[in-house]
Amino acid sequence: MAEKRTEVPAELRKAAAECKKEMSNRFVLVDPATAKDHIRGGGKEMFQVTRKIDGVMACAFFRDGATTLVGSGGKALGAPCAETLAASLRAAGVASATVLCELYLPVPNGRPRVGDALSALADPKRAGQLRLAPFGIVEVDGAPFPEKGYAAVHVKLSEWFPDEAVRPVERREAADLAGIEEIYREWVEGEGAEGLVIHAPSGFVWKMKPRHSVDAVLVGYTTGDLGLRNALFAVRDEAGGWRIAGKVGSGFSAEDRKSLLVRLRAFDCASTLVETDSRGVAFRMVRPEIVAEISVGEFVAEESDGRPKTNKIASWDPAAGWKACGLAPGASAKSPVFVRLREDKTPDPALVGVKQITDLCPFAAPKATAAADLPKSEILARRVFVKETPGKGEAPPKLMVQKYLLWKTNKEEADPRYPAYVYHFTDYSSGRAEALKRSVRISSSREQLAGLMDADIAANVKKGWQEMD
Repeated sequence: MAEKRTEVPAELRKAAAECKKEMSNRFVLVDPATAKDHIRGGGKEMFQVTRKIDGVMACAFFRDGATTLVGSGGKALGAPCAETLAASLRAAGVASATVLCELYLPVPNGRPRVGDALSALADPKRAGQLRLAPFGIVEVDGAPFPEKGYAAVHVKLSEWFPDEAVRPVERREAADLAGIEEIYREWVEGEGAEGLVIHAPSGFVWKMKPRHSVDAVLVGYTTGDLGLRNALFAVRDEAGGWRIAGKVGSGFSAEDRKSLLVRLRAFDCASTLVETDSRGVAFRMVRPEIVAEISVGEFVAEESDGRPKTNKIASWDPAAGWKACGLAPGASAKSPVFVRLREDKTPDPALVGVKQITDLCPFAAPKATAAADLPKSEILARRVFVKETPGKGEAPPKLMVQKYLLWKTNKEEADPRYPAYVYHFTDYSSGRAEALKRSVRISSSREQLAGLMDADIAANVKKGWQEMD
């Protein structure tokens, strides 16, 4: 039966977040096809190569003879193998230790998947099948582990954990890149492993994984000196909604940048969705008609501190254009590269669905937070302008109102479905067929939305308008 999950002490939650952040900063993702441009060294000192396991990253805190297994986000992981780890450390005479592990569900003649581990954690009947694969040591008996190269770390892990339920990640040595590539062919291409972790003698660490292809819809673009600079791409959720999945700026040929820009410009449309490129330039949104194949190094569902990654969710209406619908737990695309247009595909959910991503990287479960428990929003700017013109003949006077409102939600950390900042524009005109019009824009940047608000006021408020309190 699965262990009862308990509240994790604040100091352990903080330590787990720091371990995850440090590990994320140390690892550099490398494409097997271009490894020769990145991986150098070796010689007399060997590369230490370990098998990457697709599981749940966990920090095992061994204190007072017992283990607290903490996952990303500071959650306790109820897996019986944690007691096996504790028993091994007690037998080794260790008083306290912090060990980095992958928690995974073994698959006979197949590759473990993180989704399987998450399912087993939630099922008391299967939790006993989970295994731990230790791969790092943070501290032992209150002191940092004296690293003398990764080989020494793995040797110590192997001494501590001989049990089948807790066994260190598999390790090989390689003298050079050719030896690493041979291990890759055996473990990844031959046996289906998720990838390799390569420890250089210098202490540098690479992750070598196969790239993944996703069919997505191009929904926005920005421009540069050569034409198209970046494209915004989206996939379809199960209910048919649109999930902004990433931005791609590499892989385009010079001809691609010219011809795609012409095609995308022809599909320009209205939008209340705001997304920017690395320069802070807003994407011009387009009708969702062009499907492209995007190659991605990996998808990541969590920030380095364990908070879930989020994606913007939008709706599309041919008459009204794009509308921002908020945020949802999701994943970010690492090292996306444009491969080709898929003229044979349409933006149908069955062809460009989010399942392409969730099969590789399950999203975090939405955090249920009662509205009453969320922080209150804070009004940052509010400006209202009124203009009245006399009626002609028997026509009544015409009243026009423009209201500009910018606020900070203060809810984005408590519930990822909320944006950080919101800019709302209300435009009322009594003499217009559609008297009331509204637009909403969201962003993580206050400066961006404040700039949009100032630009709208400068463009819309001319002679005759009076500002009201």
